[in-house]
Amino acid sequence: MDSLDLKYSKSILLYLMKKKNAKKSDLFKIVSNNFVLDRLLDKLEIDGYIQITKNIIGPIIYNITLSEKGKMVALGLMKIDNLTKNLVEKSYLQNNKNPYSFDDQKLINIYPKQILISDMEISDLKAISLNIITDEDGFIKLYCNHDKSMKCKHVLFAWSLNEIQNLYSCNIAIVNFKNIVNSMIQIISQPILSTIIIG
Repeated sequence: MDSLDLKYSKSILLYLMKKKNAKKSDLFKIVSNNFVLDRLLDKLEIDGYIQITKNIIGPIIYNITLSEKGKMVALGLMKIDNLTKNLVEKSYLQNNKNPYSFDDQKLINIYPKQILISDMEISDLKAISLNIITDEDGFIKLYCNHDKSMKCKHVLFAWSLNEIQNLYSCNIAIVNFKNIVNSMIQIISQPILSTIIIG
């Protein structure tokens, strides 16, 4: 398993990219458990993403910087992060302008992880909440908290909205972009084989 698949690894690379270097104590903002942080830093160093130097004179201080490989990966992660933020913000700004209604249901609002709709057939509830969740591949799914279903009429109504279709289109673009970057990372991570021909 590559160290980039571990929790917090990408956050550490992004932090080091912004700060240029950090002491180990600085990284407790990201990983509060010392044991977990030590294991993660060891794996990132073994995989060649970071460099750790130890101050020998005086108190022991670990200085952590990105390697060239780590910088390339962090740049890719920053591009993904910026693209994701821009697409989601643009989608929400465009989509929240015109709420649509459909039969007895109406869109109330869209939040980053939740959609609220009204249903005139259910008089005791003011709003139906649909959670926006992601599957193991990163694609969004909708889950109705009222019906405990991903296929009820509220979910079908939500999928018919232009806002949700645009959000899903952005989601597909982001997942595809992340897959391309992950493929690039795997290619970069492969050791370069060289053959020497002795004549």
